[in-house]
Formats: sequence, C-alpha cells, structure tokens
Amino acid sequence: MHVLAGESEYPGENLFLNATPANFKPEEVPRAGEIIYEQSELTQVVDAFHRSGKSIGVHVGGEEAIRMALAAGVDVLHHAHGITEQQIIEAAQKNIKIVATPLGGTHELPNSPEQISRLVQAGVTTAISTDAYLPPHEQASWLSFPDRELKGPETLMAIAQPAMKLLQKQGYGENEILSLITRNPAMVLGKEKRYGSLGKGLEANFLVTAGVPGLEITSEEDIRQVYYRGVKVIDRIGEG
Repeated sequence: MHVLAGESEYPGENLFLNATPANFKPEEVPRAGEIIYEQSELTQVVDAFHRSGKSIGVHVGGEEAIRMALAAGVDVLHHAHGITEQQIIEAAQKNIKIVATPLGGTHELPNSPEQISRLVQAGVTTAISTDAYLPPHEQASWLSFPDRELKGPETLMAIAQPAMKLLQKQGYGENEILSLITRNPAMVLGKEKRYGSLGKGLEANFLVTAGVPGLEITSEEDIRQVYYRGVKVIDRIGEG
C-alpha cells in the first residue's frame, strides 16, 4: 500500500468504495453499489496515503459509503451521488473536494444541478466531470441528450451546462461558474499552481471561444482556438 501511495500522482479514483456499474446495464451488474471495504480497512488505506504525503480520492455513492469516506478522512469524493445535506456540510468543514458527475457513474442518481448548486453554496470545492464513457442515466432529466448512447469528453460542456445555468440564475459570476470545469479540477489534482486559471507563472493553457464554455456554448465547433503552454495547437479561425 505504501508503494502504491508513493507512486500515486494525483487524487483520482485511487479507491472504489462501491462496486461500480460502469457503463453496463443494471441487469449485468446485480451487485453494483455493494460496499467493498470495512471502515477499518478504508481508514488504513487513507492513512497510508497521508503518511506518504499524498491525497486520496474515492469512487463513492450512497449515504452509508459517503459516511465511511468522510469518517476516514479522504481528500476527494468522486461522484458522491446520494450525498445528504449534513454530509455536504461535513465535506465543506473538512475541506473535502467533490468531483460531480451529472451523467452517471454509480448505482445512485447522478448529481443534479440543484445538488451541485448546494455544494457550491456550502463552500465545497466542486468540479464537474463526465466520467466518460457512459450512457446518460435514465433519470437524469436535466440532460438533453436524445439517446442513451455512450457520451465522452466532448460532451463535458453539455453535461455541465444545466448546473452552470442554475448558478448563473442564482447570481453567481461567470468566473466562479466557469471554475467548475477549469480551476476547480486543477485544485482536485493539486495542480492549481500550474494550470486551471490564467496568471503569472502559470502555464498559458486557454481557449478562444464563441461564448462562455458551458454557459453559452456546448459544441466543440464553437471553440475557435486552443493554446497549450502558450502555443496555438488548434486554429479554426485561420481555417475560415
């Protein structure tokens, strides 16, 4: 465990606390959601990562599994589908970050726009991810996809838009809303001093778009230029 913790580069899904349905149909994974670890085992793993100076994230869904993760002191909750109001407050108090996945990813109902808004309101550092490739959850009424075909990273803006629009309606500014898919993911990875925003000493990774990503645009075609470390790598303006 200490070797694994020492070689870990980021607090991604280092641990799956629940058996995951992934992108399979419910009948193909009858034990989806089953809690795999005992509390003592989970705490031991978390302690091993922390003794190595590393953060740890867990794939988790359901109130009981989230309770275990919070008690163990994990640094990042991936999905956190089914999180309760009290658990949101506890996550904020413990400075635990959450990667919301409105598309799906666990046996529970995905993160709704209202739930993501509540995380932001509580002060939880929240990032939005696709957890691709997945089919849209059957009960994710906030998504506008016309089918249940597998969706990938190219759909991130469309997946994030309902929550971003709600936050805008609630009076949040564009920069704070945009951080759900820019700065906050960098913070989850512990890379906010390298990228995720624009500033002196940071890598110049940025887009030139036809509108605010997620808020005003959801199509890749509306991304006009892409700069990576200050170098233009995609140019649709020049193509015209």
